[in-house]
Amino acid sequence: MARISIALVTCMGCLVTDNAQQQAGENFPPSIVSGPEAADQGVALNQIIRVDLDTFEGSELQIPVTIRDPNFSQELEYEVFLDFNEASDSPVQFLVSEPNSVVPPVGTLARSLVVRVPVARLTTGCHQVELRVSSEFRNAPDFRFAVEPEDFAEAIWWVSVEDEDNRSVELSECP
Repeated sequence: MARISIALVTCMGCLVTDNAQQQAGENFPPSIVSGPEAADQGVALNQIIRVDLDTFEGSELQIPVTIRDPNFSQELEYEVFLDFNEASDSPVQFLVSEPNSVVPPVGTLARSLVVRVPVARLTTGCHQVELRVSSEFRNAPDFRFAVEPEDFAEAIWWVSVEDEDNRSVELSECP
């Protein structure tokens, strides 16, 4: 009799025959913060970036940022715009980065990126540098918008560019 009860206990199992549907993980939006060295370089998000063309070294303004995304395995694209004007007939001309540039590396929460703006594009006056990040951007004419509107982050810097002849920049005239 003992053998029968053991056999009944071991045979009382459950057999799953249906294909289980696993729900895809939630797509969290990325976020953008200043890179660790940005404040010391005068290019943090809470600073007005000052560029003196007479003393600037190098061919591009470099702005280090950290992009965070809890979706570790998700590839992120970014776009960088200089003085983007919604009313312009040709807004693509303001695109500084390559289209569909990828934020490296995939697989980490915090990803380092350096936003690069050619100094040759910085005339004296006030400029706006805009970084936009998403897992996927739309195609033209809505290329500035994410396919999923919630999967998007944006950061904006104001850049005051001076030279020997133009030492005063009116920030109220920024684009």
